[in-house]
Amino acid sequence: MLLMISLLLFLYGCTNENSAMNEDLFQKNQMENLNAKSDKTVEVPFEFNFYTVKTPFTGVYDCPEGTGVNYQVGEGEGTHLGRFDIIITFCGSPDFSYGNGTGTFVAANGDELYIEIVEGQVVPIFDNPYYEAFFADNFTIAGGTGRFEGATGSGVTYSFVDLFTNGWYTPDNTDTEFIEAHQTDHVFSGTLIFKPGSRSN
Repeated sequence: MLLMISLLLFLYGCTNENSAMNEDLFQKNQMENLNAKSDKTVEVPFEFNFYTVKTPFTGVYDCPEGTGVNYQVGEGEGTHLGRFDIIITFCGSPDFSYGNGTGTFVAANGDELYIEIVEGQVVPIFDNPYYEAFFADNFTIAGGTGRFEGATGSGVTYSFVDLFTNGWYTPDNTDTEFIEAHQTDHVFSGTLIFKPGSRSN
């Protein structure tokens, strides 16, 4: 009887030891899989649909002489981001050209994705009942935080601006006025290169 009890205790100890070893091995494999996923860079298409509204700017922004700061905030939704908030800042000129543009997309979990627009041109339009201008310019992706740390890529803006209450001012249309807090509706699309398994904020 004593021999049988001793044998059972021995087998129980081995079982516990094997379980602990299997658990350690499982956790090690999980970490290896996570690290492998984090190190894998993918190149994927993206599309961000959002709006921004011109907002008073109280900070400091480096704009060339003869240009002014245009600061816009908004929100939207896009692939790889989900719902997001957006801040865009650029230097605008009287001839409707702009440059020195930067943008920050902030995902719901706090991860940030940065873009840069070196230069662009806003083009007036006269045959649209909702908008008075649009721009379609190139931008680059310039890193980020969380899963977007080190991200690169590029894309194109496709944006329409509601500048006036009732279309452009003309001799036949004197009841329009400029909207100081005007809205711009955007679709940004392109290619994003990042590590989706990286740690998020």
